Amino acid sequence: MPNKGYPLVAANFIKKFSLRVNENDVIRDLKRIRAHCVKHGPQLTGEIGSIRDVSLYEKLKKEFNGLMTSRMENPTVLRDKRNQRYTEHSINKEAVSMLNVIIKEYLIDHPVNDMTHLAIIYQTAQDCHDIVAYKPPKATGWRDIIKEKLNDLTAALTSVLRWRNDKEEFEEAKRFMGKYNRRIDNEEHVEEVIQRIEEAKTREEMKLNASDFKRRLFNANRTLELFTGRFFRNLEQKHQVDESQINSGMLIDYWSQMWTKATEPPTGVERYTTELTSYAPMVGFPDRG
Repeated sequence: MPNKGYPLVAANFIKKFSLRVNENDVIRDLKRIRAHCVKHGPQLTGEIGSIRDVSLYEKLKKEFNGLMTSRMENPTVLRDKRNQRYTEHSINKEAVSMLNVIIKEYLIDHPVNDMTHLAIIYQTAQDCHDIVAYKPPKATGWRDIIKEKLNDLTAALTSVLRWRNDKEEFEEAKRFMGKYNRRIDNEEHVEEVIQRIEEAKTREEMKLNASDFKRRLFNANRTLELFTGRFFRNLEQKHQVDESQINSGMLIDYWSQMWTKATEPPTGVERYTTELTSYAPMVGFPDRG
């Protein structure tokens, strides 16, 4: 229990439940409960709430109430920044648990009226976490590690191949062969090590290529990836289209090739049959010249 923690807990307990009891009696009961936990449940021992946790809770609650007060003056679900992407190391789980308690207490005095109100609550909770308790992820430098590993593999492969062809750099090639527990004077062992080194290089290069592909895909779809909510909301808005810029002739020429028309009206049974004709499918839209 922090310094002066028992009187603070007792005062808040009496205030919350509107009790007419002596503060010393509440403190005595609280100490009795704590002693019971120490005796019968060793796993329950420890601080009821550390100073750090109490400080974090107060900061989150103050930030949450302040943002909710300002946002409910002009309620809207449109955010002014992108949604934060969280990782296992960047999210503060203690802060998330505290925000759940803060939201529960907020809903007692401010029941949810509609979906807009609910969206504002969740957005505000996320913003409070980012402002107060977000832990910026550390750079892992994994690309540099992979590149360094590729350089080592290339050096090993070069040394083994050079010894295999010219019998040079015996000690260096022997050292690389020893990493794989193979003998340098055995041709089968040399061939096996060369194959294993090439496979390892291929695996590391695939990691870099996959990362580069994701980066290019992310940049190509930046509007959708960065702001998914706003992207779809913008689709629902009515946009003014300048129809004078549409070339109707090109549209007719393009879509007319998607079907065939009979030269003469069919009669009899021919009205209910269709002849399969070959066609050249077109992919995409025609160039505008």
